Amino acid sequence: LGDVYKRQTTEITLKIRTEVSRMLSVSKVITLSQVKEVFQTSRKNARLIFEYTDRIGFTAKEGAQTERSAGNKLQREQIRGK
Repeated sequence: LGDVYKRQTTEITLKIRTEVSRMLSVSKVITLSQVKEVFQTSRKNARLIFEYTDRIGFTAKEGAQTERSAGNKLQREQIRGK
């Protein structure tokens, strides 16, 4: 059960990183409602996605609580072309 959970968690976090990166390549700022729509989830879970991406440096708060821009880690990856 542990290996299945670990694999699923890895797949989910990869999907989050990929989708948020794609969204921020199109727009400099993304909103909570956009994340909610893309991941087809609740506002509560969209907020958890923002908390996760903020924590790993992928996003940073931009203006309102519900807006994010590319964080330091994502900016470095975009510069490197990953």
